[in-house]
Amino acid sequence: MSGHSKWAKIKRAKGASDTAKGNQFAKVTKGLAIAAKSGTDPETNAKLAAAIAQAKGLNMPKATIESAIRKGSGAEAGGASYEEVTLEAVGKENVGIVIECATDNKNRTVAEVKKLLERAGWTSAAAGAVSWQFETKGLVLMPVVEAREEKTDWRKEDEAQKPIQKSELDEFELGMIEVPGVLNIERGDEFVEIETEPKAVGPVAKHIIDKLGFKVESYEMIKIPKTPIAVTPEIRAKVNDVTELLEEHDDVQNVWTNLEPEA
Repeated sequence: MSGHSKWAKIKRAKGASDTAKGNQFAKVTKGLAIAAKSGTDPETNAKLAAAIAQAKGLNMPKATIESAIRKGSGAEAGGASYEEVTLEAVGKENVGIVIECATDNKNRTVAEVKKLLERAGWTSAAAGAVSWQFETKGLVLMPVVEAREEKTDWRKEDEAQKPIQKSELDEFELGMIEVPGVLNIERGDEFVEIETEPKAVGPVAKHIIDKLGFKVESYEMIKIPKTPIAVTPEIRAKVNDVTELLEEHDDVQNVWTNLEPEA
């Protein structure tokens, strides 16, 4: 089940870019509210479980998380009502892009995002024209170390979870084969990537934390291209530029491309 970590690298790069932006709290709050429309129990709502994990990763206060969930579910009045909007576009060399938005004004968001795409030389596509090239998976990231400081009082808080050691990976993989929803495990130099069925991402992360006692860096649902395409460095640079431009928009939650990950 092991191999070279690819999608985790994309996740880490995206996270590094997002951290530099001051609007991440607002984006995550929108994500919580939208996810809560499908149910307020993270045990049965994988999208909400992933949104909560993302919020905790930003050190969002528990009260803020709970308020966003209540507002999204309709249990608490106040705040804007958000809806999901997905846009698709095609660029040079048939590179496809899917933009997921959360907005309280669909017409405004669609117009602004399409204008950004047009200025960057991309052509808007009809719904489904690009998205069919992707499949949704769960992604759990675990930090891996050569050796860790051993303690007798490892606590259950996220920051105190013990990182897995490379010497423990063989046994870990064998045990994870039997965990429902686990599709693949890939090893990287700094992270272990566990690919799951979409609805299993929360339970798998919980199993690793609660049952095995290992640290989970993050978990979320991602879109993976079914057939990634290779492009020249010049085209890749242009795709990266438009991706960063789109991610700076307040209403854009995620941007997915069908590029082959960089080595």
